[in-house]
Amino acid sequence: MRAAAAICVIAALTGCSRDVPPPVAAQSQAAPVEGCVDRFVQEYEETAAAATPADTQNICFEGSSPEGPPKYPTRSLSIRLAYDRGDYFAKQESADWMYDEEPDVARGCIIARLKRTTVVKRVQGGVTESAMTRDGETLSSAATGEQYGSRIRLGTGPGEMPSAASINPATELLREESPYGVCLRAMVVNSSMCTLEQPRECKSSQVMLPIEIRFPNAQGGTQVGRTTSLERVAANRSEWVMP
Repeated sequence: MRAAAAICVIAALTGCSRDVPPPVAAQSQAAPVEGCVDRFVQEYEETAAAATPADTQNICFEGSSPEGPPKYPTRSLSIRLAYDRGDYFAKQESADWMYDEEPDVARGCIIARLKRTTVVKRVQGGVTESAMTRDGETLSSAATGEQYGSRIRLGTGPGEMPSAASINPATELLREESPYGVCLRAMVVNSSMCTLEQPRECKSSQVMLPIEIRFPNAQGGTQVGRTTSLERVAANRSEWVMP
């Protein structure tokens, strides 16, 4: 039963950052599930546990030191999520090292720049809106018709977390104490994820970020995401303003 529960936890969360909300009728007809966290404000941060030493001999850094943060060549992000009975407002701020398309021939190096991106998503009354700001330019779903909210790591968190199909049938679901309540940890090779214990039928479990997650990053190290604050309070909807 524990193995089946582990598979259910991951499977239930794997598609949660998509921008297609359930129909409004389904939202209104669904009966409340006992034990769900229906209102909360969560803050989450993700960084590299240890930056793998990188060869910077042929790299020229523009606008930032290789020490970052985040330290070259790793990335970081932070998310603030306010959830209120199926509606929610999420804001993600990330920093990534990017390379110019053309090398600097005069200096004989590749240009590396630290790029910062902000993505905002609001789901309210069955309507989904989102916006992304990068390099001083803001693109909004209202203007472009394109949704950007899938870039926010909600629910299952990072896409690197293995799908249910890759989980060993013998996987145990471990119960741990956390500052925010009992945490259920599922583990696979090189990755683990601990989520707040609540019935998997809870809508909030599809959006709430992990209490902790560890997974390999592109630099050969380990990326670590942690909830730094989780308050079970009513969200202030007056703050749910789109850029």
